Amino acid sequence: MDEVKQMEKHTTIIYPQWQGGGADLSTYYGAEEIERLYLENVVYDKVPVAVLDAEMKESNNILGYDDILAQMKDAALIIGQACPHTLFTIGGGCDAGVPAVAYLNKKYAGKLTVLWFDAHGDLNTPEESSSKLFYGMPLRALSGDGDDEIKKLIPVRLTPSQVILLGARDLDAAEKNYIVENNITSFSVEEMECDPNVILHAVDTAGNDNIYLHIDLDVLDPADFPYTPVPTANGLRAQTFLNILQLLKENYRIVGTGLFSYAPAKAKVGLLTSIIDMGLRLNFDADDIPNIP
Repeated sequence: MDEVKQMEKHTTIIYPQWQGGGADLSTYYGAEEIERLYLENVVYDKVPVAVLDAEMKESNNILGYDDILAQMKDAALIIGQACPHTLFTIGGGCDAGVPAVAYLNKKYAGKLTVLWFDAHGDLNTPEESSSKLFYGMPLRALSGDGDDEIKKLIPVRLTPSQVILLGARDLDAAEKNYIVENNITSFSVEEMECDPNVILHAVDTAGNDNIYLHIDLDVLDPADFPYTPVPTANGLRAQTFLNILQLLKENYRIVGTGLFSYAPAKAKVGLLTSIIDMGLRLNFDADDIPNIP
């Protein structure tokens, strides 16, 4: 089995999409810093994004829509041509994860459970969103709601039973209603701090062999990790988060990881090193994830 895993094709892509957060360019510069500081001697693909001084026009109720759609098409093409078994995406904003999840959900014929580590729900439709920022919409888009052209890039939509929300604590009213109406599994920071094994039980209940980890760094408590554009109080402690990643790696086949919403720290950060090392080694039996240096 180990030899088979190592023969499987892995792809890492850098996708520094910034338009989903409006005029905030920190996620672009965060992705650039990861590329510079963490990916020496790593083979990866990179999705080109529009210039930083591009005018942010609203179309179809989404700010920066034309650039976002074009970049998503480019990302989908790059991933499709690589045709990997495992995929590590480095954003950019959390909306940069849409092409990767869409690809993996199709590849594994809907037998994919998505663990959405995020302080926010990302469950708005363009019509529901007051900000019109796409970084508040990606999970809803993956579920088959929203803009028609974006939906064309999602051939197999996520069902509510495939999604587990982890650490969401800043939700709009429409998102709260959607979660309740669709019976989406959700665990608070307090529940995960008390017993991380609740996540394992939920994954077992979902019953899929393949796991995708969406990691928006604002799921973490700003006291432990402030390097994110929207730090949100009362988040998951960094060591608890690393312990959860270790549990998931030991118990499941992780076929995809996405790392998003990083604002530059201007130096290497131990926690980020651990996450990136895990993402780069999805198709190997990696060493244990270390404690924070």
